[in-house]
Amino acid sequence: LHLMRPTLTQIMRLLLLFVVVTLCTINFTNTTLLFPRSSCSVTEYGAIGDNKTLNTNSFRKAVASCALVIVPGFTDNSTFLTGAFNLTSHQILNIEQGASIIAVYGLDNASFEIQYPRRPGVPPFGHHPGNIPSFKTRPSALISARHAVNVSIVGKGIVDGLGWQWRGADSSFFNTFSLIEFYNTTGIYISGVTVSNSATWTLHPFNSSDILIENITVTGPRWMGGVSGIHPDSSKNVVIQGCLVDVGDDGVVVASYQDFYGVPTPAENITVKDCTVLSRNVAIGAGTSGGIRDITFQDCRIGDDKGSSPWAFKIKSQTNSPAIIERITARRLQLGRIVPNSWQQPKPEPAINIGLQYGERITALPVLRDVLLEDISSPYAAIAGNILGMWNDSISNLTVRNVSFSNYGSG
Repeated sequence: LHLMRPTLTQIMRLLLLFVVVTLCTINFTNTTLLFPRSSCSVTEYGAIGDNKTLNTNSFRKAVASCALVIVPGFTDNSTFLTGAFNLTSHQILNIEQGASIIAVYGLDNASFEIQYPRRPGVPPFGHHPGNIPSFKTRPSALISARHAVNVSIVGKGIVDGLGWQWRGADSSFFNTFSLIEFYNTTGIYISGVTVSNSATWTLHPFNSSDILIENITVTGPRWMGGVSGIHPDSSKNVVIQGCLVDVGDDGVVVASYQDFYGVPTPAENITVKDCTVLSRNVAIGAGTSGGIRDITFQDCRIGDDKGSSPWAFKIKSQTNSPAIIERITARRLQLGRIVPNSWQQPKPEPAINIGLQYGERITALPVLRDVLLEDISSPYAAIAGNILGMWNDSISNLTVRNVSFSNYGSG
């Protein structure tokens, strides 16, 4: 019997077939295949939590090496200064009780570029209207993930952006950063942590899906405008529950924009429930150009009885894009005293404020339809409500049911 010796080409084909079969049988949710180590503490990579040592390199090495990254909460030495770092697929960041991640501040320009590398800005800061790719950049968020799946931030610790430090002479969105940001990420879980003092938007998922945010606290100075709390943007299948928010701008806000190439990216299937927003309000918009649909706010407390919020519920539509906003529900909301204040809004504003124009020049007519407001109550509002369409663009199928104000200044 004469056996032919296989050629090199045949050997390579057999090896390739073996690799393909092997890859097809791997469960890629097994994170030990994706990282050199299953878990580690940032201190194993040299991090020192003395609130003095700069730990950026230690954090970046830890998240590059471990599926579970622990920020330890010791009795002492648990305050870690760091610049931006990036999480990736199938990764958990566990910030233990007593631990704090603090954004490093006070850098010269060269050091700033290392600690917060500029990258294409997530829309709306990085897109250009009209299908023209944009190359505008922003500093990286303190904690971010891009093009990832199954990313979690958990624990009882703190993430602090020292936001007021960044609001100087040049505090535009293109020169400051969000605190936690996700772009094109599927499967986001955030639980338990306290997120404080962002310079701009605090927690910002964009073009992401399958998101659960629960039992977190988001805080910031009430006097610092432009700082939203939880800001799902052009995202879908989102649940936000059991959260406490107290910031200087919209507390929980659903928005949508276009992507880098001007393609509308909708926000859809988002539920906000069992949350307390002390400041300022819950809202749709003002970014609506991607379209917004199937949004529910329910069983939430907005404002307190001392007047912590000058608004309660807003729909703010843009008039520079023919977007559709539809199937919006606000039910079982308990409002506090909705009154003006000296640090946010000195003039009376409506507790419920729904409108089709938000200050822009009218270049397109948005569509707002199928809105339900029911079982909403407040002890007092300076102005109970304002619902305003446009002469050539009406709001359709709006239902207001069992909405009551025990007292109010005007209707």
